Amino acid sequence: DMATTAALCPVAKPGYWEFMGGVTRSLNISYLRAVPIGTTVRLHSKVVSVGRQMAMIRGTMTSRDGKVTYCTVEHHKVNAPVLPQHRGARVPWDAEFEREWAAKGDTARPKL
Repeated sequence: DMATTAALCPVAKPGYWEFMGGVTRSLNISYLRAVPIGTTVRLHSKVVSVGRQMAMIRGTMTSRDGKVTYCTVEHHKVNAPVLPQHRGARVPWDAEFEREWAAKGDTARPKL
């Protein structure tokens, strides 16, 4: 859920697909083979469709070299507004995003 949702971050803006605002409508995961303990995996998520209210993301979990696919996912999301009481919530990477936005001069981003 989090790995596929993160794929929406490049299109997010205040009031449109904010990170904490969407809800999962369906999440279908097909496990193809077990991941050996200690294996480093690569996650790939791609936004297939995004609109005002609905989005669909597909993803895979593979070996680092991409030769082995461990699982596939199809994630459908519904956009929902972020509630005012949730806007003050902070996660460890918020400060990093704020620094990046400030460096780019991006004034469209909200202060987190």
